[in-house]
Amino acid sequence: MNRVFNSDLRFEGIMFGKSLLIGMSGQQPSIVISQSWIRPANVEVPHPSEVEIDRFMESLGFAALSHSYYGWQREADASPFWTRGQTIS
Repeated sequence: MNRVFNSDLRFEGIMFGKSLLIGMSGQQPSIVISQSWIRPANVEVPHPSEVEIDRFMESLGFAALSHSYYGWQREADASPFWTRGQTIS
C-alpha cells in the first residue's frame, strides 16, 4: 500500500475488543495503523469529493467492486482495498 499510494502507513499491532459492526458479537480483532499527518491540498475544501476519489483510484488502475461499500480492486493485487475508513486487506 505504501508503494501504491506513496504513504508512510505503519502497522502498529492487533487489538481485540467489542466489534463495532452491527450484528457482530464477541471480541473481534482490529488492525491498528498510524501514519504522518497529511495536510490538505486545499484548506478551503479539505476532503475530496466522491468523484475525486473515484478519479484518483482509477488513475492508479483500481476498479470499483460491485456490491461493495467503497471497495476497490486492482488486477495486479490479490486483495481488495476499501476507502472511507474501511478495512484494508
